[in-house]
Amino acid sequence: MNSIIQQQQQQIEQLQERLNKLETQTQQATQQAQQADTAAQQATQQAEQVSKATAAAPTVDWSRGVSPTITSPDGKNSIHINGRVYGDYDFIRADDNPAGNHFNTSASQLRSARIGIDGKFAQDFQYRFNVEFAGGTEVKDAYIDYNAPFTTPFFFRVGQYKTPNSLEQVADDFNNTFMEQAAFIGGTQNNGFGLDRSIGAGTAAESDKDNYTVAFGAFSQNARNTTAAKSGGYQLAARATKAFKFNNTDDELVHVGGSVRWRDLNNQTDNDAVIYRARPFFNNTNRSINTGTLNNVNGDLFLGPELALVYGPFSFQSEAGWNYVDGAKGRDDATGLWGGYMDVSYYLTGESRRYSRGAFRSTKVLQPVTNGGWGAWQLATRVDYLDLNNTSADIRGGQQWSAIVGLNWLPVDFVKLSLDYAHTHVFNGNGITTQGDDNSIDGVAARAAINF
Repeated sequence: MNSIIQQQQQQIEQLQERLNKLETQTQQATQQAQQADTAAQQATQQAEQVSKATAAAPTVDWSRGVSPTITSPDGKNSIHINGRVYGDYDFIRADDNPAGNHFNTSASQLRSARIGIDGKFAQDFQYRFNVEFAGGTEVKDAYIDYNAPFTTPFFFRVGQYKTPNSLEQVADDFNNTFMEQAAFIGGTQNNGFGLDRSIGAGTAAESDKDNYTVAFGAFSQNARNTTAAKSGGYQLAARATKAFKFNNTDDELVHVGGSVRWRDLNNQTDNDAVIYRARPFFNNTNRSINTGTLNNVNGDLFLGPELALVYGPFSFQSEAGWNYVDGAKGRDDATGLWGGYMDVSYYLTGESRRYSRGAFRSTKVLQPVTNGGWGAWQLATRVDYLDLNNTSADIRGGQQWSAIVGLNWLPVDFVKLSLDYAHTHVFNGNGITTQGDDNSIDGVAARAAINF
């Protein structure tokens, strides 16, 4: 009996020992679970802290090339540094080179050195500001856009910007096929019919879906014209475009458009004067045709039709410009001057000119050299004409036509090396403000450009 009791007691002790071990293991497992839960909570807290820190940091986007676009955490504000540097070399020779006209040139120049910023603020406002330092300090773009959802597709702009005239004028110079714009456009230094930036305000509607643009603006003078002799007067300008795309692709389209501009000189200090002139395609030389100063002019009216075609790597582009001068040489009726150009281009490497909202944009290089490719190679040729003569009004500024051949190489999207040859023939000039009555000017120009 005692032995049985002892055996049972031993069994009870063994069971008690096992129970104690189980309790110890359970406690250990509970502690481990608590530690794991604590670690999980700490990890969650750390992840939340990292997420909050990430959400509070601005985003940086390098998709636009050399400089980044920095956007605030809420996406309502951004800033991007924009700029460009153009280095040119020109070799120019004229058949007949009168003393003082200085057509013969062999020189390099820093054609452009521009820096600025663009972006948005308060969600619905966009801005752009840049300054040119080559050849002196000059403000170029300086404007603010307002584009709220309830105004779409219209937006409103105020400041200094390009008047809505000409397909080639509204595009960034870097995205144009040739180093210089057509003679009738003129721009900042070549003059032509004076299509350029001006201080003003306007509105525009743009649609990538329906492929149209409409723009209108009222302007005064350019910001660089600050003297009394350059003040006064106003401009009204408008432009409309439509693109017809085929096969639902951006690589096959036809662009049609047109623009108009009226300038009222209203400038007694400067004797209501205006001047029309142009260079022989090249910028780094003298002007080849020139009306001289026309005084007592009421204003002028510009009309400019546009046509362009993109079919894969092939492109055709043409514009004309008629400029009617009211009151020139004391005449009551308008005096007409005109010019135009036509060009074709082809990408040997298969790229296509990119088009959006009534203008040509930067080319997307298919095989950049940074990926072991050849970059983009483009061949182009152009015929350009400008007539600054009107015999009925006794205006003899001269006529010129230019034949131009160009080669462009884009190793990457934002770098371009250009080589242009041009033959310009000047005729029917007065020999005083123009390069004689019959003269030819030949030249070669090269450019290295970076744009961002």
